[in-house]
Amino acid sequence: MSKQESFFDRFLSRANQTVVLVAGIVGIAVSLGLYQVTHNGGSDDPDDDKEVVTPVPDPDDTKVPTCYDGMRNGKETGVDCGGNCPPCPPPLPTCSDKIRNGNEEGVDCGGNCPPCEPKGAFTNLERIIEESTGRLTKTSGGKNWNGGASSVKVLPAGTAGGVSYTLKSSDGHFLFGLSPIAGDAGFQSVKYALAVQPGTGAKVQVNVFESGINRTKRDSRTGVRTSIHRAANGQITYTVDGMRVTDVPAANYTGSLLLDLSINHGGVSGLTMEGGWR
Repeated sequence: MSKQESFFDRFLSRANQTVVLVAGIVGIAVSLGLYQVTHNGGSDDPDDDKEVVTPVPDPDDTKVPTCYDGMRNGKETGVDCGGNCPPCPPPLPTCSDKIRNGNEEGVDCGGNCPPCEPKGAFTNLERIIEESTGRLTKTSGGKNWNGGASSVKVLPAGTAGGVSYTLKSSDGHFLFGLSPIAGDAGFQSVKYALAVQPGTGAKVQVNVFESGINRTKRDSRTGVRTSIHRAANGQITYTVDGMRVTDVPAANYTGSLLLDLSINHGGVSGLTMEGGWR
C-alpha cells in the first residue's frame, strides 16, 4: 500500500509542477502582451465568472490590404504584391520599351516598373493642385487656358530628352510641351507643345502648337502614345502613335528646357519625362 501511495504522490507532485510551469509560461506571455486575460461573465453565479486566456490580435492584421484589388496600398511594394502579399515579380522587359503597357501607371513607370514622377515634380502651380499620385488637376477658372505648371527638373542645354504621354479619355483638355522658361498659365507661353482634346468615345484630337500657333492637327484615339523630343543637336520632334509629325517646320533649340503645361479644364496624369532631366 505504501508503494501505491508513493506512486500517486509522485504523480501528483509532477502534475502540480506541470501546472505551475504552464501557468508561468502563460504569465510571461500575458506580460509580453502576446495573450490577454478576459472574463466570460454574464451570470449571477460568481462561480461562472472565469478567466479566459486568448491571443492578443495583431493590430496589423486589421490593416492587411487585399492582394487582389488592383491597387497599391497597405504595405505593398507593387500593385497587389510585396509586403503582406505575394512577392513582386522582377521588372519586366516592358519597363524599357517606351510604351505604357501591363499594369504601368505611366510610360515605363509605376506598377511593376520603377515609380512614376512623385508628387513634388511640378512648381509654379496656378489654379492647379498636384495630388499625391502626381496627377495635376485644375481647381478653378472655368474652361479657359488659365491653369498652368512647370517641372522642377530641367533638361540641360545640349542634352537629349523629352516628354511622353499616352492618350486617355479620363483626362481633360490640356497642352504640354517644352519651354526655355516657365511662362504664364496660358498655352501661348509653351514654346513646343502638343494639345490634347478628348472627343466622344475613344476619339482624341492632338494638335501641335508652337508659342500659341497651331501648326497641325491629328485625329487619334485613347491608348496612343504621343511625345515631344529634343535631340542633342537641338532638333524638336513630335510623334503620335510612333509616327513623326512631318508637316511641322523643323524646330531647333539647344538651350535648357522645362516641362511646361497649361490646362483648360479637367486634369492630367501619366506625363513621363525621358532622357537627361536633372
